[in-house]
Amino acid sequence: MRTTRKLSTGAFDLVIAHYSLVPDITILPGDHSVLLVAQFDRASFHAARQHSFLAYLSEHCPEALLLATLDLKPGDFLLDPAFTNQVLNGATKPAEAIIDIDLLTQQERKIVALREEGLSLQEIADQLCIEKSTVKSHLANISRKRKQRREQE
Repeated sequence: MRTTRKLSTGAFDLVIAHYSLVPDITILPGDHSVLLVAQFDRASFHAARQHSFLAYLSEHCPEALLLATLDLKPGDFLLDPAFTNQVLNGATKPAEAIIDIDLLTQQERKIVALREEGLSLQEIADQLCIEKSTVKSHLANISRKRKQRREQE
């Protein structure tokens, strides 16, 4: 409790935290925090971006990269170059795949997973024993949920 209260006051110039040690990164002052991770994780990356963190770095990043965080200002975002491919791969995935999975029904989750595998709408319909029009309806619902989520953010 005491740590949470102190962190929320924003009394720090810079907080460097390892993701495994912080169960809830929202307690950190985003515009003064750097998140270190063992490996890239889409959820932790998006959380760091959403909470205005200054940087998202590998725990094994070069010293020079860590020192560069000292020059960052609120609104800046430094991404460890080791994670560039993962971020770009995420950006090129089907739009319906970039959504909080907890917002989806079980059937919608299956459809997202099959789309990520590159299956066509007809192949998904065949595999799930549903009509192609039903797959389209599910994709429309996923898109609607994604849009609502973006508007909330």
